[in-house]
Amino acid sequence: MSILTPSEVTTATYTITPQESFTKFDNTYWEAGPGSWDGTKWVSQDIRGFHAMTLYVLGTWYADYRPDFIRVTGTAGLTGSLIDSDEDYTISSWTMSERSPCVFAGLNIEYMSRLSVGGGAFEVTNIEFIFNI
Repeated sequence: MSILTPSEVTTATYTITPQESFTKFDNTYWEAGPGSWDGTKWVSQDIRGFHAMTLYVLGTWYADYRPDFIRVTGTAGLTGSLIDSDEDYTISSWTMSERSPCVFAGLNIEYMSRLSVGGGAFEVTNIEFIFNI
């Protein structure tokens, strides 16, 4: 192992983008159909032997709401999509606990759906939106 001299050292510059996150999780922000709110988390609903959940935006918070990322936590292996108000554009496809990018085509968030974990029951324990600031 050799020691570098000052002339051999390269300076690297990193830009860190500050981020701010907001939890929009409970039944004041979403309503389920299928699925339900049990007071602390969202719970899937059995539909003909397969568990599903769709969370529809509630209130007006979502109008012109444009987060850069979404992170959803809950049952391991959970995946889903955040869909716009025209119902034909996927804003984000996410995997449990990962920070997934959101890309908007000008329309508002309408619902989160296609949640699945191999057909069994599952829960969503947090929905976090992250903004680059």
